[in-house]
Amino acid sequence: KDFAFNNDEVTYDGQAHSIYTTGESDFVTVTYVGNADVNAGTYTVTATITTKTNSNYTGSLTKTATLTIDKRNLEVTIDNKSGKYLDSLQTLTYTITSGSEVTNGEAGIALSTTATATSNVGTYAITGTFTNTTNYNVTFTNGTYTIAKKDLTKDDLGDAAYNDETVTYDTQE
Repeated sequence: KDFAFNNDEVTYDGQAHSIYTTGESDFVTVTYVGNADVNAGTYTVTATITTKTNSNYTGSLTKTATLTIDKRNLEVTIDNKSGKYLDSLQTLTYTITSGSEVTNGEAGIALSTTATATSNVGTYAITGTFTNTTNYNVTFTNGTYTIAKKDLTKDDLGDAAYNDETVTYDTQE
């Protein structure tokens, strides 16, 4: 038989990954150290091959291989939002446009903008961050929050006295 203990490379999927020997004879036992890893990273796995006590062979052999668990790639597009001056801001949202999370919310994506209800009329960037840097690479396409002018209403005048009369002002005293 052709004995093999080969390196392996997989992408993070939230499951434990291991590598095993192949082609070993029936008269040996194989034990492993450093197997069954879950998180992205590079791991050295050791296989110790020992002969069974009832075989015609004696001794042991140790081999190592590398298990690589790559980070999961995500591309996120942040949705554009808009509102009017003094209106409450809309909830910031995003769409994963490439890749997927193993469990919803696992990448720890958070969105923010410098826009507030009292921000001047204009456009403000919406940016993203993520907290699970161990298992994910996340690329963001930023969004824009647009604050538009608010329509003036009587309520905006506060305690000012007014009536429905039309008044014309001129520069004459």
